[in-house]
Amino acid sequence: MLAALSEEIPEIAKALSGEPLVPDSWRKDPRAAEFGVRMLHSVLVDADYLDTAAHFASAPPEVRADADFSALVARFEQGRHRLINSRAMSTIDVQRDAVYQASIDAARSPEPLFRLSAPTGSGKTLAAAGFALHHAATHHKRRVIVAVPYTSITEQNAAIYRRLLGDDVVLEHHSAVEPTGLPGRGVENWDAPFVVTTTVQLFDSLFSNRPTKTRKLHHLTNAVIILDEVQALPQELLPPILGALQILTQHFGSTVLLASATQPTFESLGPWRDLRIQPKEVVPDPATLFRDLRRVEYEWQSGWAMDQLVAAVSPHEQSLVVVNTTRSARQVAQALVERLGPSSVRHLSTRMCRSHRAEVLAEVRSRLAAGQAVRLVSTSLIEAGVDVDFPIVFRAEAPASSIIQAAGRANREGRLRAGRVVVFSGPDFAPIRSLATATQLTRGRFSAEPGALDSPAALGAYYRQLFAALNVDDNASDIQASRRGLAFADVAKKFRMIDEDTDTVVVDWPLGIQAQLKLSATERVRSGLDVLSMEFLRRLQPATVQLPRRLLTTADFAANITEPVPGLRLWLGAYDPLTGIGDSAPYSFVY
Repeated sequence: MLAALSEEIPEIAKALSGEPLVPDSWRKDPRAAEFGVRMLHSVLVDADYLDTAAHFASAPPEVRADADFSALVARFEQGRHRLINSRAMSTIDVQRDAVYQASIDAARSPEPLFRLSAPTGSGKTLAAAGFALHHAATHHKRRVIVAVPYTSITEQNAAIYRRLLGDDVVLEHHSAVEPTGLPGRGVENWDAPFVVTTTVQLFDSLFSNRPTKTRKLHHLTNAVIILDEVQALPQELLPPILGALQILTQHFGSTVLLASATQPTFESLGPWRDLRIQPKEVVPDPATLFRDLRRVEYEWQSGWAMDQLVAAVSPHEQSLVVVNTTRSARQVAQALVERLGPSSVRHLSTRMCRSHRAEVLAEVRSRLAAGQAVRLVSTSLIEAGVDVDFPIVFRAEAPASSIIQAAGRANREGRLRAGRVVVFSGPDFAPIRSLATATQLTRGRFSAEPGALDSPAALGAYYRQLFAALNVDDNASDIQASRRGLAFADVAKKFRMIDEDTDTVVVDWPLGIQAQLKLSATERVRSGLDVLSMEFLRRLQPATVQLPRRLLTTADFAANITEPVPGLRLWLGAYDPLTGIGDSAPYSFVY
């Protein structure tokens, strides 16, 4: 009996012989031990979920076989060539191809940590995926995980990757709909060759103690992890995040690629500085690439009021205005409508549901291509990889990374001699309070010489000054202490990627989606499992809006929300066709 069991599970014989089962590295490094416990917990939880599902389905557990990444590389390369040949030629295609080729060349290296520093519009989305697939095929990795900061970009990138690799390969996972009253519903274990998710989902899971989140962690081992737009990682959490990346690469066989046009100098911070960690550059000479792809000219304007901004924007039939808050975006859009009428004014913010934002972006791109008037007002959500090309961008004063990302929406295809980026400030456009230090440093370093925003060296100096001013090395010390003490519940409570609590509501956009949820009590009992299925939750995601919990607790908002199914909130208040849900309810802006 024991012999048969030992043959099935060789580790049992090791344990009986007194040979230690815990790797030496875990005993020597308490941080590795902490993650080792997390990984073991993940394996056990996922196995339990799979066995339970198999029991009720009277079928064997469903575990996906490892992907053939050599075949996926071939499929991706064929799809990429079709995609490139299907779109209009651009003056910067030569540089894009150079970035892609540098990524493929770098993928041969066995190094565990890479940095892809390339300007906006230089093809990082395809280059990063090409790197990951080639690296996985060469070094026998088990999966690719792409994490981006915004759900909207998750959707955009996942659509591109599905087009190139196929629906059977790409898993898109984020928490737009994850009912709080239904543990386990809508949660994936990332058992797929190519996963596209958000940085919130990734790192919240890494530091969580909830089985529904931790069950995916063992699939991070021996994986290629792409962190896109890494400048958006929360600075107050950088110590544990950088520490986690170091542990994944050193102890669990992962490879990490940091991709951004505005690369922070993470190697200057304690978790990497103390270990002398230096990411390998994918592009051998980023400074030359940035110089060759310089496509805009910056200017700084201070003391602007709302009427001055509107007056400056109005003469430009195709223009983008990026502001810092949803309230500012709504106010600027309304002011432009009052001056110009509604026909050319469009708006984007997180107060609009996902399908509404997608419709607006599609219309904006169509108008830009046709040479029609379109003045788009947006929050920063447009800055992370959204492919639009305006001749002029107005950006409310913000941290350097945000200004550079906004500039990536100007003259994106290089068709003009130079696009214009107007950075403006004034009492009507206050910066976000948590970003005040970064905004002030940006003004001091770049307002007199805005062209330096195109210099990686100048940006690196800015980040080093910013990290020192924010005392980043001492941030999250309480989280780190809890990690050393293996206090998993405390770590989960303290590690929060999103400062403001939000809840999800479902709106009637497109019209009629709520009708599917308005069920009688009898119908809910009879068809509840179908209503709460993962497929149904996914179909709801395009009609969801994330609202601050502080608003939802007010009497006006609470009166406009109902829960026909526990955990799913329907918004019954007004939904404006220009700006979505406002800050007061009922809210209406008819134009």
